[in-house]
Amino acid sequence: MTLPKLNNDRFIPEEGLRITIQVPDTHTQRIVDAVLTENTLKYGDYDSVTYQTMPGTQQFRSLGSGRNAATEKVVEVPCVELSFFLSGDEAKAVQVLKTIYASHPYEEPVIFVTPVQKLPSMHSTAFGNLGSYSTFAVHRPKDRFTRKDQAYYPKRRSMWP
Repeated sequence: MTLPKLNNDRFIPEEGLRITIQVPDTHTQRIVDAVLTENTLKYGDYDSVTYQTMPGTQQFRSLGSGRNAATEKVVEVPCVELSFFLSGDEAKAVQVLKTIYASHPYEEPVIFVTPVQKLPSMHSTAFGNLGSYSTFAVHRPKDRFTRKDQAYYPKRRSMWP
């Protein structure tokens, strides 16, 4: 699949990979910590950017061809989906995936790799301060600005309450 060219004056598209992992909720932070040893998960002016769903139910039945014995019944485990963006460097992506396999509690983790474009805002310092747009939709009301906010954000509102 060819990704569309989305160049414009609001954001600069960056091609990469969206990694989505199904993991038991109790092991999610372990996976995040392991991935962060390999990649900062940078998105615009932020790092350590991940997304985690609410727990759902993953089900499976062992066929006995791996380390686990075959099971007659389906096993259900509460899991979340953890996702994040990796830039298009294939060697770094392979290293992150190896780290996920090494830190995941399952012999055969469920991992999806999808080509995507991320759209960081043009105001990001990653591109220089090229505009007055904010990446976030959560804003502080004007009457709650402090002098420090006004000095730092002269043309836009702060995302902090």
